Amino acid sequence: MLKKKLISLGIAVIFTLSSLTTTVFAADFSKAATGAKVTIKLTNPGKGNGNSKDKDKDKKSNEKKYKFDDCADITWALNAIEKLAGKGILGGIGQNKFAPRNNVTQVEALAMVLRLTGDDKEAESLGKKVHPSYKGVLPLWGYGYIYLAIENGILLPEELKDFNPNKPAKRHEVAKYIIRAMGETEEALEHMDEDLPFRDSNAVPEKSIGYVYLINELGIMVGNENNFKPMEPVTRAEMAVLLDRAEGKFDLPDTDNKKNGTVFVSADIDDNEITVTVKGTTVTYDVLEDAQVYRDGYFETIEDLIKGDILQLILNDSKKVIFIEVIKDAEDDDTAETEVSFSNVSYSSLPKVLQDKVDSMKSTKTYKAYKYDDYIYLLAAMGRKNTGGYDIDIDNVYKVENDDDFIVRAVVDTVEPSSGEIVTQAVTYPYSVVKFKSFNDIDFVRFVNDDGAKLADVEITNVNDASIVEGTIYDLASSSRIVYVEKSNGTKVRYTIPSGADIVVNGNADAKFSELEKGMSVEIEITDNKVTKVTAEDNEADEISFEYVDYSDLSARLKDQVDYLKLTKNYKAYKYDNYIYLIASMGKKNTGGYEIDINNIYKLENGSKYTVKAVVETNSPSSGSSSTQTVTYPYSIVRFKNFNNIDTVRFVDEVNNRLSEVKIVELDKAVNVEGTISSINTSNKTIRVEKSNGSVVTLSIPNDAAITVNDNENESFSDLVKGMKVEVEIIDERVSRVIAEDNLTEIEGILTGISISTEKKIVLKVGSTSKTYTVASDVMVIVDGSTARVEDLRVNDELTLKFSNGLLVEIEKE
Repeated sequence: MLKKKLISLGIAVIFTLSSLTTTVFAADFSKAATGAKVTIKLTNPGKGNGNSKDKDKDKKSNEKKYKFDDCADITWALNAIEKLAGKGILGGIGQNKFAPRNNVTQVEALAMVLRLTGDDKEAESLGKKVHPSYKGVLPLWGYGYIYLAIENGILLPEELKDFNPNKPAKRHEVAKYIIRAMGETEEALEHMDEDLPFRDSNAVPEKSIGYVYLINELGIMVGNENNFKPMEPVTRAEMAVLLDRAEGKFDLPDTDNKKNGTVFVSADIDDNEITVTVKGTTVTYDVLEDAQVYRDGYFETIEDLIKGDILQLILNDSKKVIFIEVIKDAEDDDTAETEVSFSNVSYSSLPKVLQDKVDSMKSTKTYKAYKYDDYIYLLAAMGRKNTGGYDIDIDNVYKVENDDDFIVRAVVDTVEPSSGEIVTQAVTYPYSVVKFKSFNDIDFVRFVNDDGAKLADVEITNVNDASIVEGTIYDLASSSRIVYVEKSNGTKVRYTIPSGADIVVNGNADAKFSELEKGMSVEIEITDNKVTKVTAEDNEADEISFEYVDYSDLSARLKDQVDYLKLTKNYKAYKYDNYIYLIASMGKKNTGGYEIDINNIYKLENGSKYTVKAVVETNSPSSGSSSTQTVTYPYSIVRFKNFNNIDTVRFVDEVNNRLSEVKIVELDKAVNVEGTISSINTSNKTIRVEKSNGSVVTLSIPNDAAITVNDNENESFSDLVKGMKVEVEIIDERVSRVIAEDNLTEIEGILTGISISTEKKIVLKVGSTSKTYTVASDVMVIVDGSTARVEDLRVNDELTLKFSNGLLVEIEKE
């Protein structure tokens, strides 16, 4: 069938009215393709479907009606803008304008990325909800997108201090947003030490290197004249091209409004309907009259679709089709396809390395291909099912010529229990494994269903080339899942552990990354330059002789520490007078019957240093047992002789679950101050702390002081806020550490007055006392669970006022 295509990028686009000539841009947006020109003639765009056989009827136009009238000269981005606008991923600024040369703001960039991934409905449902980690400038719109970006790891907590929703987004920032949204964070983190191929690579922020490397490798955002220009802003037109490229690189999941992998069957032009198969089921959709059809850079009509075309459908909330993209053309009838002889393989007949693969992957829906001993093994799994009645089989395998290579096509058949069918109630993990003799020039394996719709394209992994690295874990970076290993020859290496890697700790095959500990012996299994398995176990530990210490035998300095530590749950280690003192406390208990003891202490080798492991046992009163009704503060103190090269002290429970890991504080030199920040002087970097007894001290914070704010380490002085609760550690009369957290408080009362003149104010009566509160524009008002305004409140409403560091942040009426 001859495919009619509307003229688009790089080809003349017919309009009438006027004409213009412009340079065609190539590569990354700003480099012109040599000698390339495009002529665009503007005419009145008319409605039509471009079907030449209708010439004798209404003579419909074959012209494209564009959504925006200010993009005609942005030829290098025109298709991307129109395509993504048709899908609802991009929007204009009103009056048929897109403003392609305007810089995209940080909140706009996040919103566009989340629309691409199909998360926009969830973001919009959040209304004006502000993420508790976000303390920065409030946006003019898009609260929910910022909230969801933080929740989904697209915007990290440590990046919030530099985030301004209304500022232009820089290229390196957009690179991070896109890579994280596409689920490739771990891949980017593996390339944080790469040498970037740009002359201005030194301008790329250190924490963006892996993301810039990967987005360039994928061809989504590339350099221009050997420069990446990481700090330059991204325009709205450039953002459209980036998102279009990203969508072409990744298989994004289905949503309520996006259906991938549908197979075109037929179209009813008169009724504006198309019929497709979706996962084996035939479905008919209404198509909006102005819906666009996009194929390989050209706009078409539904009449140009061919039976067997693989489509992505974009639906509106009424489930009508508003945009169609042809993801893959229908297979030509003359494609050379040869059936491949294969055999089914039972679990017991699999090599051990492939049994491990099945064990780790059968719990999720997956498709994989492995090469082992000159055979190709194909694995298709349905994932965990809560009943029987499910089945999956690889029914046929074909070899398809693809230029000079071959594509292996595996046809997968699945069965699900019908409604009312009697099935076993046991959890099942249906999967199928087949193998065939390997042959040369296999490009990739495509898994398809019975209707030919693509399920997955996968590369073949060679499992013969696994290597093992042995050593001792000397450090861990939990946030980035990095393990630092010291090998027996003294060399040190580090590995990023993918989320899909198997982790075995002390024989537990279902262990998590958080169960790995410094000092453990470890084996890292690497296949195709990627960690596939981590096996770790505790090193043999030397027991340390220790003694219990009574409170009355402690020095005055240690008594001071116990007096404030026992009030809350704590684990601490102090060096004092050539002894190491360990203190474990349970905090305030309102009855007796609670006990805590440090039962054993061990010395674990950790490379050239040692980790001290303290085993803590706790007891709580059983239900119904008689116990004293006196408030108690259970704690345990032990000490042992100090020795060299102690790195950390790890407190664990009786089954080796980590309770806390702490550094040893030299108590001879340490003092702690606790209270509330009453004022901050940024010019001389001092804070005034009001202690619980009412006294106030002024403390100077040096540049090298460790600052933790709301559990986020490596924060700066500028992150401290008046009203925060704070603990300051002073060693040798110098502040060494500041630990601060938001001081969150609530009050409840009756609304007795409202003023909404120049300044919004409310009067709340709490008990017999009334107080007036000013309601700033960023204060969230919630009425019966929904976002509201101050004007929606009524006198005599029962309200809860929430404060952060003394400032009103939320008013809630239930």
